Amino acid sequence: MSHLFAWLLNALYLSAILLALPWLFWSAWRHGKYREGFAAKFWGQVPLRLGDRPCVWLHAVSVGEVNLLSTLLDEFRQCRPDWETAISTTTKTGYELALKKYPDQRVFYCPLDFSWASR
Repeated sequence: MSHLFAWLLNALYLSAILLALPWLFWSAWRHGKYREGFAAKFWGQVPLRLGDRPCVWLHAVSVGEVNLLSTLLDEFRQCRPDWETAISTTTKTGYELALKKYPDQRVFYCPLDFSWASR
């Protein structure tokens, strides 16, 4: 991706977030939503990988999808026992459940689509 295109995309995403900020602040204050994990999503705070084994990143948006990962992870581990897996979520409840259900996995909030937050 060219640097100009990345810069334009970052500017577009940042503009959208700035437009949504009043609603996000109000919602966070009123309902407590979006506070948890915002910095991790915005800055792309993802656990570092150790080693060079192949890795598959599984994304589960919510609690229902986190629950569905059990079967997929079991099957994948049987087929590719030498591969690493990582799990990202979007919601606080999905994140908490993933930490509880999969303590041996790297679990993190899915980074927002800024060039500095994802590689």
